[in-house]
Amino acid sequence: MKSSTPLVDSAIAQQSISLDEKDLAILRLLQGNARITVKEIADQIHLSTTPVHERIKRLESNGVIKQYATLIDGTKVKKGLMVICYVSLNQHSKQSGRTETIRPVTQATNKLAQYMADKKTEAIDPNEMLKLMKDCTKSHNVLVKEGAMGEGFDRHLFAMKYHAVNRKKQTLPEFYNSHAYKFINHNILSTSTLAYPTILTGGFAPVVPDGFGVGYRILDNSLGACISSYNGNDLKLFVDSLEETYDR
Repeated sequence: MKSSTPLVDSAIAQQSISLDEKDLAILRLLQGNARITVKEIADQIHLSTTPVHERIKRLESNGVIKQYATLIDGTKVKKGLMVICYVSLNQHSKQSGRTETIRPVTQATNKLAQYMADKKTEAIDPNEMLKLMKDCTKSHNVLVKEGAMGEGFDRHLFAMKYHAVNRKKQTLPEFYNSHAYKFINHNILSTSTLAYPTILTGGFAPVVPDGFGVGYRILDNSLGACISSYNGNDLKLFVDSLEETYDR
């Protein structure tokens, strides 16, 4: 199997220019080192320098080669900041795709939490708790489906706010200054799951200063979580409480 690169794949997919093996070999060499000389390319792909030069010019004029870039060592120019980002690779159904907030707190989860809070461990009916948990799952699945279809309300409200202020240059609608809107956007818990046996662990950052980022795993024979917080004291209390819950 021959190796491939994003630039080569893109050029093949567009089919805007006929590329042969020599063209692809040139592209691979230029992607590895944009400053490689024509002679060095010619020696490696077993052509003379003139046809190599002509091929490169043709690739440039046809837009296959868009530009030549330089990679800079950030630590050498005092830009050694590492930024961790999260990119969803799921296929979304609306337009170019979008992420959505899936809010775990529903009437169903409230009933389950209230039931567990009102009962001592020995007084909990496993069948009743299982029923309440299934109700939670059913409600959550509806929210997940709505989010995947671009029908969740969080991103919709954000888009309306952005459109009004940044595009229409309107005064911010009063709704966005309300306690309710600010309250639902102060998310103490930001969670996501990495429930794959091939992934050892993974974490997520908090989205507010007093919040927690929770990456959790629930597998057939084990469960666990990776917790992050900006407040060390709160983090220890949260982890200890979660561990106690796991033990129960």
